[in-house]
Amino acid sequence: MSVRGFGDGIGPIACVLVPHFQWQVESLRNPEIAGRPTIITDAVSSSSGRVVLDTSPDIADALPGMPLSEALSRNKGALILEPDIAHYEQEFGRLLKALEERCPDVEDAGPGRAFVGIWGLEGLYGDDARVVRVLANAIRGYDLRIGVGS
Repeated sequence: MSVRGFGDGIGPIACVLVPHFQWQVESLRNPEIAGRPTIITDAVSSSSGRVVLDTSPDIADALPGMPLSEALSRNKGALILEPDIAHYEQEFGRLLKALEERCPDVEDAGPGRAFVGIWGLEGLYGDDARVVRVLANAIRGYDLRIGVGS
């Protein structure tokens, strides 16, 4: 796997993914939405109307980029939220900084996704499983996925 700046045969890379990142940020800020089907729209309308930016995990049939009207027709009664892009960027920046405090090679791969170069950390943290635990502990409070590959 070759990732921009990584993967020159140096060693393993971790991919840290926070699924439904924007929704998770919103649910941490507004816990009352946690149990409600929620759709976060884009910040501006396109020529074809508003589109889905993110959804709560319980909405499986509305994907980012889908027209909002189509998503609502499949999910009647869903809560619609306007995005707070600045807040999402600030929160993701905080997560990246927390990862960088544990591993110096962190690359922003878009909202809720980062690549972390974990080569050479065995001496500090131990095996890959311990490195994954260190990364997960760096960004507590979020449901996340971490995968390791070469």
